[in-house]
Amino acid sequence: STLSEDVDAVAGYSHPTQVAGSGFLSKSGITRVILPEACYGINQQSFSNMADLESVVISSQTQFGGKQAFSSCKKLSTITPHGMAETNGVAFLPETVTSIPANLFQAANSTALKHVIAPGATDFGGDACFQNCNGLETVTVKDLKHIYTLTFQSCNALTNIVVLSRNNP
Repeated sequence: STLSEDVDAVAGYSHPTQVAGSGFLSKSGITRVILPEACYGINQQSFSNMADLESVVISSQTQFGGKQAFSSCKKLSTITPHGMAETNGVAFLPETVTSIPANLFQAANSTALKHVIAPGATDFGGDACFQNCNGLETVTVKDLKHIYTLTFQSCNALTNIVVLSRNNP
C-alpha cells in the first residue's frame, strides 16, 4: 500500500518538516511512502527495518539527520525527489545531501537497489554506508574525500564508483 495521506500521524508530527527518528521503524505492509515536499528532514532509523518498503518519494531539499535511515529495508529499490521521474533500481539523493550518513543502507540486503546517485555528496559520513547492499552496482557522488571502514563490505555486485568532479588542491 502507498502511504501519503497519513504520513503526518505515522511520522510522529502534525504537518511534519521532518520524519521523527524511528518514525516508520518496522512498519509492515507499506510498499511506498510519499513524503510532503515540506518534509525535508530524515532522521536516524526513520525507515529502518520496513520489510515491505520498495519506494520513497522525498523532498528535493532533503537532509539526513542520522544514520541507519534505510537500514534493513530488504525490498527498497527506488528513492526519488518530488518532480523527478521514478526509475526502478535507482536511489537519487538530492544535491542537498552532501554527506552519505553512516549505515544509511546497511543490511538492506536488497538486490533491487542497483544505483545510488548523490550529486551533492562529497563524503561518506561514516562506517558501513552501503554494507550488504547485494545488488548495488554503481554509486555516483560529486567528489570523494573519505571512504570509511566497511563502507562497501559485501557489496559483491559493485563495479563502479563514479566521481562527477574532483577538486584538486
